[in-house]
Amino acid sequence: MERYKRLAMAVLMGCLVSVAGIWMIVGTKAAVSDSIVTSTEVPADDHYIYLPLIAKNYTVQYRWGDWIVTSTETVENVTVFLSGNIIVENGGSLTVRNVRLTMDCSYEGEYGIFAHAGSSLSICGSEIMPSDQENTFVFTVDNAELLFRNNLIRGVGPREGIWISADEAIVEGNTIYHKESAGITLQGGGGSLIKGNLIHSQGVGGSGIQLNSSHGNTITGNYVRNQIGAIDLVSSWNNLVADNEVTLKLNSTGIHVHNGSGNNVIVNNTIAKDPTAEWA
Repeated sequence: MERYKRLAMAVLMGCLVSVAGIWMIVGTKAAVSDSIVTSTEVPADDHYIYLPLIAKNYTVQYRWGDWIVTSTETVENVTVFLSGNIIVENGGSLTVRNVRLTMDCSYEGEYGIFAHAGSSLSICGSEIMPSDQENTFVFTVDNAELLFRNNLIRGVGPREGIWISADEAIVEGNTIYHKESAGITLQGGGGSLIKGNLIHSQGVGGSGIQLNSSHGNTITGNYVRNQIGAIDLVSSWNNLVADNEVTLKLNSTGIHVHNGSGNNVIVNNTIAKDPTAEWA
């Protein structure tokens, strides 16, 4: 992905032109306006695009720098390569549907998705991953509205996975691969629904789902396959943990209710050993 970064030119085919201060070699069906290239063709591997802001067509978007949302934006039915952060500011609303998003991180945690207080983020039916599986990206929701449904997400981490400090978040029907962290962390807040997710550790991993001082949540119908633990409740009250399936690869705890937690309902969960695991 380095070939896409921060060079103010586009190599498509044969001739060199300059539009709005952007030098390009042009040969495909393309039109240029300011710092946006629109094209009906996806560039082949040896026909690279380099632009400082956005190179966009009806199939692919290339974005450089932070994608900052301050109003209402909807993105759907595209592939996006992003060398920067997604930042949804107070008052901003971002809806993402049927998008394949690649976070072009060159090291762990270089870029991330951040929904700030007073914002709204909805991601449905999409796939999110780093360009290199070793270089994880951050996903943080801080006092914002969140709907995260029916997505595939890989390489989230390295610390908290999907980190949510908000009320009434909905995280449902997702497949989540995480590293060295919990897959989903609820930090404070309450009233959230964590339902029907498949959560897998890509490395040592932490808990699949962790609640820290988070109350009145429903954790149900999730399948958690982890190396260290599955569901942890830390200083958390009045939560329902029901109908989850846990498969452990190493000696650990399936559901761990820590000191300082209380009045939680834990019912009808299945905890099993991975038949391929070597246990001490």
